[in-house]
Amino acid sequence: MDQLKAFINANRDAFEEAELPQGHLGRFEEKLRAAGKKKRIRRLWLTGIAAAFAACLAGWLFLQPGGSSFGKPENAGNPIAADMVGLQHYYSMQMADLAEQIQDRSAKVESPWAKGLADASRQVLLANSLFNRSVLPTLPYSDYSLLAMQQQYTNSLESLHFLLRQLDKWNHSPK
Repeated sequence: MDQLKAFINANRDAFEEAELPQGHLGRFEEKLRAAGKKKRIRRLWLTGIAAAFAACLAGWLFLQPGGSSFGKPENAGNPIAADMVGLQHYYSMQMADLAEQIQDRSAKVESPWAKGLADASRQVLLANSLFNRSVLPTLPYSDYSLLAMQQQYTNSLESLHFLLRQLDKWNHSPK
C-alpha cells in the first residue's frame, strides 16, 4: 500500500493530465444515481419501521393498566400537581368559552367559510383533548411540565382567538 501511495505521489502530474475513457463520466453518474436510489429506499424503509415501532410503543404505553397518576388523590399534597390540574382547568374553560362563541357566531352566518372556522375550532379542542389524554399523563410533576402545558394551551387559545377575529372580520365586512 505504501509503495502504491508513493508511486501515485511521484507521478501525480501524469494522473491529473490523463483523460478519462469515453463514457466514463456517464457510467459514473449512473452508478451514483443507482446508489443514491438504494440509499433513499433504505432510508424510507428504516423510517417506516421506526415509525411503526414508535406507534406500537406508544400504543402499548397508552394501554398499560394503572395509567397516569395525573390528578389522582395520592398527589393531592404535591403543589406542582395542584398547579398542573389548575392550569388544565383554567385553560380548558377559556378554550371552551371561545369555541362556544365561535360556534354561536358561525351559526348566524350561513357560509361555508364560517362553517370551516367552526370546524377548525373543534379541531383545536380535539387536539387539546388528545394532549390531555396522551401527553399530559406522561409528564412528570415539574416546572418544565408546567411550561410545556402552558405553551400548548396558550398556542391553542391563540388559535381560537385568531379564528374568532377572522369570523368577526367576516361578519363586519361589507358584502
